[in-house]
Amino acid sequence: MPRMPTIVLDTLGKLYAHGHGLYGRCLDWSARYRPSAPAAEQPRAGFVVDIAALIAERGADAMIVGLRSPPCPRCGSARFEIRLRVLGE
Repeated sequence: MPRMPTIVLDTLGKLYAHGHGLYGRCLDWSARYRPSAPAAEQPRAGFVVDIAALIAERGADAMIVGLRSPPCPRCGSARFEIRLRVLGE
């Protein structure tokens, strides 16, 4: 089996160029989760980060590691986790 070439996705521009994105989960909205509440009443803490807008704001060369979180689109909090969103799998 041939070895696949290694691609380093270390900047926002490279991540976007290869068709991937970022997914965020607001920690403040997650704190509102209550196991006793029905699923329809649970807060939606996750959201897709608009990577094109993030590149326009911070530049394509902005490093992903150590990236300062953009504000949550629901509550404006900067307390959330960012995860890689791999597309096409």
